[in-house]
Amino acid sequence: MIDCRCFSIPMQNSKNEKVWWQPAIEIFVQVSGWIVFPLLIGIYLGRWLQEKWGHEPWIYIGCVAAAFIITNVGLILIVLKAAKKMQKVIDESEKQVQNHKETEQVKK
Repeated sequence: MIDCRCFSIPMQNSKNEKVWWQPAIEIFVQVSGWIVFPLLIGIYLGRWLQEKWGHEPWIYIGCVAAAFIITNVGLILIVLKAAKKMQKVIDESEKQVQNHKETEQVKK
């Protein structure tokens, strides 16, 4: 019998912190989802409505355009949220550097 634990990927290190690549994978999955799913829904909905109502491809084009707009709004939201997280990390590291400099000056 094969022990499946040897094939698992640890998502946290020994200090219960996220591994270094996990935030990148989370953003990749979110971006991929916002690109793929709205466009697929728009394509299939447009095709279905076009077959149902029998119009020229304007319904199809409209659904794909709406999906494209929804995709762009979703991507903008993801980028803004990621930028806030990155800014928070930058601010925390700057505080740590400043505290380290202050303790170095006090020791002298």
